[in-house]
Amino acid sequence: MLCVMKRLIAALVVLTLAAGVAVATAGSTSEPILTGPNPFNAKGFGQVKPRTIFLGGDPTGLVCRIHWLSWGGEFAVGNGIGWYINSHESVAEGHAAPAVVVLYRLGTWEGRSAYKAWTWYYPGNGSGFGHIPRCSVGQ
Repeated sequence: MLCVMKRLIAALVVLTLAAGVAVATAGSTSEPILTGPNPFNAKGFGQVKPRTIFLGGDPTGLVCRIHWLSWGGEFAVGNGIGWYINSHESVAEGHAAPAVVVLYRLGTWEGRSAYKAWTWYYPGNGSGFGHIPRCSVGQ
């Protein structure tokens, strides 16, 4: 009888641990995603912590190699590489530069927590960083 009780307790411990793993795994889907307009060639939308955000179109709508410093709060903040142009340049005259990405307007989308707005900016107006490899949509 004692042996049966030990097996029953061991089975309950295993089931409890398995249930805990299932809950932890299910909890990961509660992390916010990035949402917004999603043209056919956009990237990063519908994802948690996307490494690339591409709005479609020219390189000014692309930030790649994003490393997220925060995620899940009112704002998500990350560093990446974007295509900087000043107000007097054409897109072709721009250059790759470090970018700070900020996601905000945390709400829900199709029942899921989601950032509904985004922006990025270039510290120091994208200058003084030396040569930085240009992004591609696949990064």
